[in-house]
Amino acid sequence: MRRVVKNHYSRNVIDNKENMTILHVRQVEWEEIVEDGESTKFAVVLNNFVMVFDITIDNSEPLVVQQPANEGIEKIQWIPPSEEDHVSGGYVNSKQFVVFTNLYLQMKLYSVDCTHILLTILKPVLKSIIIRPRKRNNVWSVIADTLEYSTPAIMYHFYNEGSTSVLLQSFRLPKVYLSAPRVEWSDSGKWLLMFNDKDSIYGFDLKVYDSLGVSGKLLIDLNYVKDSILDKFNDENATKLVLQAQNYTSKWISVQDNEYLLVASVSLSKHIKFLLVSTKLIRIINQTSFPISKIVNSWKQVNINLQVKYRNIAQRTFSLKSTTIRKVSSINTHICLHFDDALIIFTLDLVNNEFKLLATISLELSVMILKAFEYENLDQMLIATFDHVAIYNFSTQELEVIYSNKVRNAFVELEGSKLFIIIASDSLEPSISNWERIEVKKTPPKQKVDIELPKRHNERIKIGLIDTSNIDEFTDTFNTRKRLKR
Repeated sequence: MRRVVKNHYSRNVIDNKENMTILHVRQVEWEEIVEDGESTKFAVVLNNFVMVFDITIDNSEPLVVQQPANEGIEKIQWIPPSEEDHVSGGYVNSKQFVVFTNLYLQMKLYSVDCTHILLTILKPVLKSIIIRPRKRNNVWSVIADTLEYSTPAIMYHFYNEGSTSVLLQSFRLPKVYLSAPRVEWSDSGKWLLMFNDKDSIYGFDLKVYDSLGVSGKLLIDLNYVKDSILDKFNDENATKLVLQAQNYTSKWISVQDNEYLLVASVSLSKHIKFLLVSTKLIRIINQTSFPISKIVNSWKQVNINLQVKYRNIAQRTFSLKSTTIRKVSSINTHICLHFDDALIIFTLDLVNNEFKLLATISLELSVMILKAFEYENLDQMLIATFDHVAIYNFSTQELEVIYSNKVRNAFVELEGSKLFIIIASDSLEPSISNWERIEVKKTPPKQKVDIELPKRHNERIKIGLIDTSNIDEFTDTFNTRKRLKR
């Protein structure tokens, strides 16, 4: 591949011979695939070029997109293939991708089946396109500013026809955002969330659309600036002024075909606060506050003989180094708040309409990867830090260390009735990653003190060494199945 890239680059870059040999790989991105499909293409961002390689064709020349040097390339993103049309044309799987120019000033749409730009969007607000889930990958969206002063941005919905996309619907946002809002579809693809907590010192602005916003009306419009000043969590008639949180995190939660919107924060008075919105009832159904001072520690990381273990510790005061919630992970009724050095786990009791504290996990290092998944009808969560990988079982409240070494990346792979964890660890050479595939088997009853299980319960398979010297980072497109099937 290096030879092909250099040959093509030398043939096209004739105006600057001095920089011909200086090639900067900005990004390597595998295509998106349909369910149970296999990746056949990947794109390489090289200086101001995008090169698309098809691994099913031997010694083939790459498809090349060349950007003007003054525009450059910030990144590219594949558009997931439409499940209704993923085999027509000359290629399978993803057939379209977008190119974001430097500083995200433009977004350009390209197709591997066409020889020209399909469309150009000026001043995209977000740094990625928005994919509508569970709708056969037919709809993708982008928000773009207008060229008019103090005018709300416009959201464009596109329909993916396979090799091309057409404009399906567009509408203007109800207000001008000073900072980019967080835009996220619910798991069902029925509701579209716009969430912003940056434009005000306290509180947040939450808006929910239905049906692609075709009606132009908001299903839910909640501005929580005023409510953030009155302490209504303790007393509805309270007039006490309090300083609430300065940052909030939102998360869609799906439980038995019902969808809820959770807003979590930590106030300056050290209270974890939840606000739960029901899309079925179209109103707030729960407001809960947990004082951090009353939380006891349940799991604490300890390192013994260079091996990571966890001890079940109770009746001790729990503390946080930072009160900023980095991420909220959830599966069914289980919710995990991710802080810099700890995880706090709750369960949502919809019968009594309340949140219950399940456990806390104190860690020595920051969490790199947090992934909730379901295995054997049990809700579980992958936890990966720089020095170990562990699995927490929400249902049994067990915590198991399955790998204790330097970690660069980790993935969950479900293959039939088996659970595998794919781990990329450091080798002796800094630019080489050693990949291991660990089968996680059913564990014996939970031990009382040290819960790391003997290594015989997990089977390790070394996949081999992979050179990553030209790869800046691993992205979600490095799906475990794709890598294994290649």
